Amino acid sequence: MTLESAKVATSAATAPYTGATIWYYTGTAGGLLNPASTSYNPNAWNGCGTDTPLADGWTTTPPANLSTVTS
Repeated sequence: MTLESAKVATSAATAPYTGATIWYYTGTAGGLLNPASTSYNPNAWNGCGTDTPLADGWTTTPPANLSTVTS
């Protein structure tokens, strides 16, 4: 793959890439991705390897508050 160009959008209302599906993780991950949690351990999280992304905290709809995206 060669990256020709990219556009970064700061608003959830703007699609950053035409024709691409962007996935956002807003699940809890049992606290593994929350630095304020006593369970915080991002290295232990395996949420990228899922066969059921919609059931596991992933969405293709940009959240209204992008600070809720953890991966």
